[in-house]
Amino acid sequence: MLNMKYQKNIYFLNYYIFYLLPISIIFSNFLTNLIVLYFSLFGIYQIFKNKDYIFLNNFYVRLFVFFCLFISLNSLIFTDFDLVSLKSSFLFIRYIFFIYAIYILYKNNKKIFENFFIVYLVILSFLFIDSNYQLLNNGTNLFHFNSYTIQTQRISSLFFEELILGSYVQKFSILFTCYYYIFNNKSKFIIPIVLIITLEICLISGERLALFTIIIFCLIYFFLFMKTSIFYKTTSIFFISILITTLLSISPNTKSRVIYDTLDSLKSSNFTYYSPGHKKHFDLAMKLFSDKPITGHGSNKFRKTCEDYQNKYQIGGCSTHPHNLIAQFLSEKGIVGILFLLTFYLLIIKYIIRDITNKDANSLSLLLISILLFYNPFFPSANFYNSWVNNIIIIVFSYLIILNPQRANDR
Repeated sequence: MLNMKYQKNIYFLNYYIFYLLPISIIFSNFLTNLIVLYFSLFGIYQIFKNKDYIFLNNFYVRLFVFFCLFISLNSLIFTDFDLVSLKSSFLFIRYIFFIYAIYILYKNNKKIFENFFIVYLVILSFLFIDSNYQLLNNGTNLFHFNSYTIQTQRISSLFFEELILGSYVQKFSILFTCYYYIFNNKSKFIIPIVLIITLEICLISGERLALFTIIIFCLIYFFLFMKTSIFYKTTSIFFISILITTLLSISPNTKSRVIYDTLDSLKSSNFTYYSPGHKKHFDLAMKLFSDKPITGHGSNKFRKTCEDYQNKYQIGGCSTHPHNLIAQFLSEKGIVGILFLLTFYLLIIKYIIRDITNKDANSLSLLLISILLFYNPFFPSANFYNSWVNNIIIIVFSYLIILNPQRANDR
């Protein structure tokens, strides 16, 4: 009896730690990583406690573990014991146990995601108020921080010096939409409201990648998944267009960054790359790949290796990562690494096609399309090992297990 009460208290505590994630991601990357690590250890404990070895025998889990083994060996062999490379690759396996931990929490409390997203909705509401106040107050938010001192035309709200407001709401709102579409049919009405607010925040934040991604997601959701009339869908798109046009007209800085700066960047790179800077990143990554095409230069090693190549070829473009997922895999992991990535994309496309042919199974395809947008190979991307990004988007994979847990060995 005492043991059951103890377990109940542990789960109760874990729920509230999980609810902290949307908050900690704003204010402390260290705390967020600590929470993810804690749940990863909790996931390992639960697997062995419940003897859930079927999960470990899952084809996709084994593929992920094999990938983690490869990037770890890739770091160990090719990085001369670079601590950043070793840490990012060796600890990447934590995410599979983090996913399992979320699944276990959901099994014990079906309301966990509803409460989790209530926290997010409160945050989203405040970010909406604060970001618009900042826009109308020449870059100064409610806490008297002026983001224009960091970069003009950019709104940051609670992220202050970090210009990642759009990225935050874009990722969480996609997670929110997937959850409420699949698991909470009664509350689907709130999805368009959240998406419109997210779209507006992404627009005024000046984060073009977040804006373009949420626009694509909104169009896909409105026309393929929202169960309503064509008239309502068309009206919604018209309303969103009016909203965007109005915001651009009252904010010349936003209009300049989102439209004119983007067009100038595309023109200057002959519409082949996102910008000349991104072209340099990609070209430099290809130089690295051409020298070590099989295994690459080591996981998360672009940031150091690129310096020598930049000086050698006089092309510039050195950075922490190549700003493109395919370029990063080719330069750091070579052909072996890119095979893992291509397998990942092919499996997703396979299941999207299979799901679309089954008219009653749209839930899976919405999830998989969201994953494709998170790991878009055509848009500029964050570092593959960026924990701030991974700690958010990895949650979508827990939906796959929750949606169909019995497919433990399904290929």
